[in-house]
Amino acid sequence: MANRYKNLLYSTAEYTHSYRGFRGVELNASSTSSSTARLSYAQNMYKDYDADGAEVIESVPGFRCFAHYKKPIRALYYQRSPFGNEDHILAHVDNKIYRHPISDTHKKNAVGEEIATVCPVKSFGFEYGRHFYVMDTKKILEISDDGSTRTVGEDGAEPYVPTLYVSGEEYEQRNLLTDKFKEEYYVADHVAYLFETEGLKFAITDSTLRYCSIIGADGLTDTEIYAPSYVTISGVSYKVVSISDGAFENNIGIKAVYLPEGMTVIGERAFAGCTSLHTVVTPSTLTNINNKAFNGCTSLNALYVGAALSFFGTEVLSGSPIKGIHYALGETDLKKIYGYEGISTKGVQYNSVYSAVKLSFPLHEKVNDITSVKIEDEEATWSTVSKNERIVAVTIDVEKAADVTDVKVTVEGILAPLKSDWASDMTVLSEVTPYQAIANCRVAEVFDGRIFFAGNPDFPNTVFYTERPKSEKEGSLYVGRYNYFNDGVGSYKVKSMLAVRDMLAVFKEGDDGSGSIFYHTKEGTGSGVIDTIYPVAYVHSGICSTGMCLSFLDDPVFLTGEGLMALNHENINYQRNVVSRSHNVNYSLLKEDLSRASLCEWLGYLVIGVDGKIYLADSRAVFRHPTGSSEYEWFLLTDIGAYKNDRRVHRYATEPYADALVHPTLAGEEADANTVLTKNDANGVLYSFVYEGDIKYRVHPTWELTGGDFFPATSFTSFDKRLFFSTDDGHICIFNNDMRGVAPDSVRAEPDFDEEEYKRSMGHKLHPTYYSFAEHAPTYVIKTALDDCGIPHLTKSTVKKSLVIKARSETPDAIRCDVKSDEREPTYVANFPAGKVGFDSMDFESAPWYVGRYGAVALPENEKRWIEKQITLSSSKYESPIAVYSISYRYTIKGKIKNNA
Repeated sequence: MANRYKNLLYSTAEYTHSYRGFRGVELNASSTSSSTARLSYAQNMYKDYDADGAEVIESVPGFRCFAHYKKPIRALYYQRSPFGNEDHILAHVDNKIYRHPISDTHKKNAVGEEIATVCPVKSFGFEYGRHFYVMDTKKILEISDDGSTRTVGEDGAEPYVPTLYVSGEEYEQRNLLTDKFKEEYYVADHVAYLFETEGLKFAITDSTLRYCSIIGADGLTDTEIYAPSYVTISGVSYKVVSISDGAFENNIGIKAVYLPEGMTVIGERAFAGCTSLHTVVTPSTLTNINNKAFNGCTSLNALYVGAALSFFGTEVLSGSPIKGIHYALGETDLKKIYGYEGISTKGVQYNSVYSAVKLSFPLHEKVNDITSVKIEDEEATWSTVSKNERIVAVTIDVEKAADVTDVKVTVEGILAPLKSDWASDMTVLSEVTPYQAIANCRVAEVFDGRIFFAGNPDFPNTVFYTERPKSEKEGSLYVGRYNYFNDGVGSYKVKSMLAVRDMLAVFKEGDDGSGSIFYHTKEGTGSGVIDTIYPVAYVHSGICSTGMCLSFLDDPVFLTGEGLMALNHENINYQRNVVSRSHNVNYSLLKEDLSRASLCEWLGYLVIGVDGKIYLADSRAVFRHPTGSSEYEWFLLTDIGAYKNDRRVHRYATEPYADALVHPTLAGEEADANTVLTKNDANGVLYSFVYEGDIKYRVHPTWELTGGDFFPATSFTSFDKRLFFSTDDGHICIFNNDMRGVAPDSVRAEPDFDEEEYKRSMGHKLHPTYYSFAEHAPTYVIKTALDDCGIPHLTKSTVKKSLVIKARSETPDAIRCDVKSDEREPTYVANFPAGKVGFDSMDFESAPWYVGRYGAVALPENEKRWIEKQITLSSSKYESPIAVYSISYRYTIKGKIKNNA
């Protein structure tokens, strides 16, 4: 090796160093690249894989503004049509949502359709099913394909109303998005639902047959007695067959008595002295009404007896003014009853059946109100039973027991406010409704066919997820009260979530000691109420999220304080390594506020858009970093945004007009806009000019704009090959990749424009017009490494005129070349292409924009005695895209590095 370096010192040979097949940038403090194919810096340049981008680095297409609201745009969304109709852009502008069809992007100053009013804060949106949803911290807005909107929970956009219980068994969960509920009861035998007056007392009369009797009641005031058919005593069910002697004697609080089927005996003096009693209804099974049963009931006016009655005791109705006894059979059958005379003298109505039945349906949730009770599909007459200011049951009065046999009863109403345990911090529950707990989430992800919600600052660790309803309702949202889990216990909220193959990754903004990334897997429960849960399968610690995440072509990536990281799947036990994907741009990327960054995919690139910059990760160009991880090659776009108060560029004319001359040296150069004047000529035609002394020189306006107040891009969204962004001053813009093969207006205005000829010649290429940044001239830059050519200990000199650039440009002198070395700061070399330089003809038919001047050029650069050298190519001319294929130069070895010590 020593002999080799010695030979170099005394050699007169020329060596070639070249850069080709550019691979992206490697940004760092020293601007020194580890690869001669990788640039130390590139600005607004990328590889266009829709053309021949694998071999060339070229200008990124520009963008155009198609709408300006002059108010802050808080969020930007892309709404895809599920029916194949036109897609739309949704813009959250101040406190309104506007909707633009994609065809609007070909207009200037398009005005979107106002479709909704929302809160004036940054919203969050996601697509699910056939609808797009926007959450504004207060409500969930549902947007349909036709642009119609509904607030979930209002305006007919009712969330799924679950059936909470069926015949007393829990069936579905309460939906956190609504206070409405349903309960269903399948009534095979009405006896099971008979209403029972509270406070009745019972005594066992036959333990073998399990019979019991009603022996009285506690605290009956201004009430009706509904006796049950069965009662449970010490855990055993007994049939209620009788009312014992004197059970309710002298109870003045009783107004009516309704006895159930199965009861056979009313005992002596059972209701004697009940002066408020006015109605008694007995069942068809009653056989005996014993002596003085209703003696002294001074208000009694109706007694209903059934066909089974065989004994009517003495003085049953003594002291009662009753004049109407309703008997189920005829007079002949009445006379068969022992003691029938006590009935026949009271004005009997024969064949009169009245089996009034009161059913009670217990409610199993805390209920504020009942809105509907139906038997099958028919509305029923109902009332409620309350206890401790809570509705605990619904009762129904029916005339015949047969009406409520083998039927379904449905009760609907409004639930009381929920106090649940689905959040670890309960201090805010009195102020935050369950609906708001979901609506104030900042993150949503679809996994396992469900939506997972998180990021609510009030419940930082809680992740809610939707339940699958048992009766399908199109587009409904259903978040069950048990459908949640908590990741961590501290105050760090969930920042993002991502479906990663068969797992859900939950990223926290900090690590409270329990982890920062939680991986959840699906697990069945076997329960009909909550069939699926999502337990933690694995936890990472210390890698904290600062912003969004994205599955970028099956690479799960997320933004952190250490740059763009990825979850690298290692083995089937779900353990994953977290690896960096952005070492080459972290020097710049980590200076950004990544909590404000947008992540999306565009043209096979990962887009990190933040504050007027776009970091592009190339999915087709990866390399193995020294740390062992696979990483992307990166490009950097700058000055992404819009302008206000900018002005039209004027240039010195090449021909005189009226009384204005052509400037002898500045023709084609930009004029100072502050000095431009206009006037009408003799024919009334307006023209522009400037004064220099007393001489008037003609200038003309161009399409180019300059100056003004710059507003950087803040929100980004993309779909397919379209990339959109918005600014805080209300501009909405789109990159011009969609204009391939489309003639600009300036070309269409030409008298001999031929559409077919243009398409034939241009194909899918972009006209140079589409390379302006909102009609401003962008700056394109590439820099090679500060390169020692692999010989760091020897000085070198460039062979004169050996610096050769293979490039392409539409505009003469568009590309500027500067050279920097360890001896000198960047020094201007030349602008090219120009006629005097001389390009060799080459075939660039696959170029993405119109081919003008192209070829290879040798530049007059002969830097002496350098150790490291860097070449910068740049361009800032309007509508002048450039492309660079290769850079090469020859050098000779001049000697050892001098020691100046």
